[in-house]
Amino acid sequence: MVAGFVVFWPVGLAILGYLVWRNGGWRNGCRRSERCEERVAAFGRGAFGAGWGGGELRRDSGNSAFEDYKDQELKRLQAEFDRLVAEQRAFGDFLDTLRRAKDKAEFDQFLASRKAADTSGPAQA
Repeated sequence: MVAGFVVFWPVGLAILGYLVWRNGGWRNGCRRSERCEERVAAFGRGAFGAGWGGGELRRDSGNSAFEDYKDQELKRLQAEFDRLVAEQRAFGDFLDTLRRAKDKAEFDQFLASRKAADTSGPAQA
């Protein structure tokens, strides 16, 4: 793609457009969807491995008291992460409910205005 821009910019632009189209757009279809929640949950499962610290937290320190403390803290953090994911999901559902109610109110207002226009308009024969 970079070479396409260097040689001839429309070629680079075409390659960029193809890549964006192939991957499903800039957001990659990730907005309040189950796929996003799966990605977040997958990161949470790996959060104490490759996600945060690059596996450093999996290394044994050699001290059993510290390992017990570390396990308790990791479980606490995972529970907090899971709680936040559930809270985010509930907030997304709440926003969807609000959007649906707003859409319904706007549609009802549209229907009422059409009905008012039909009854107040001149009768045509």
